[in-house]
Amino acid sequence: MVCALLVLTTLPLLAGINKGTVAGYYSVESSEQYLSNWGGPSTAVDIESTSVGLMVKGSSFSYPSNPFGYSYDLRIGKTLESTVVGSEEDVSDIPLRWDIGVYAAFQQDVSYSTFVEAGAGLQFGSESETWYDGTDTYSWEIFSAYVAGYAELNYAVTATTFVSVGAKALLPIGGTVTLSINDDSVESDIEMSGFALSPYVGVSVAY
Repeated sequence: MVCALLVLTTLPLLAGINKGTVAGYYSVESSEQYLSNWGGPSTAVDIESTSVGLMVKGSSFSYPSNPFGYSYDLRIGKTLESTVVGSEEDVSDIPLRWDIGVYAAFQQDVSYSTFVEAGAGLQFGSESETWYDGTDTYSWEIFSAYVAGYAELNYAVTATTFVSVGAKALLPIGGTVTLSINDDSVESDIEMSGFALSPYVGVSVAY
């Protein structure tokens, strides 16, 4: 995982200004998921959750000649609270969740020391949980896809260092869930609707 973070911030980009960002984020998510019930009628499941985590982001722009570029990020987070169909879940044993996104991006100066960056694209994520009841081992794993967009304000504290404050919005578009009991598993598609909002604050370095 450490290697993945290093690659993400040092990956050679096409041209222009390279910018690497490390930030902390807080996310609030509300969604309605429809499971196929393994061949039966669809079942709606309302889920609300909050999480915190670390985001590593890279951006590239051929600015000022061209304000358009691309960006990508990797987030690793921990679920703080989760409510499923009105019932609060025990999240203490839920492992870290991760997601990765790619975006078409735009960058524009606001003043001598400040510029804005915004982007829109796709994000993919995964989370899972495994537990043992004394007899059997149970697990679930969800893979999700989102339409995502972000906007951030970058304020220069030195010639190459910036404080970055932004927020990301996510709209789920679907996914898959795999449920397992011991060595047996079954998979189903998920229809999803809802939203997630993730404000973040971090430090960026241009190079």
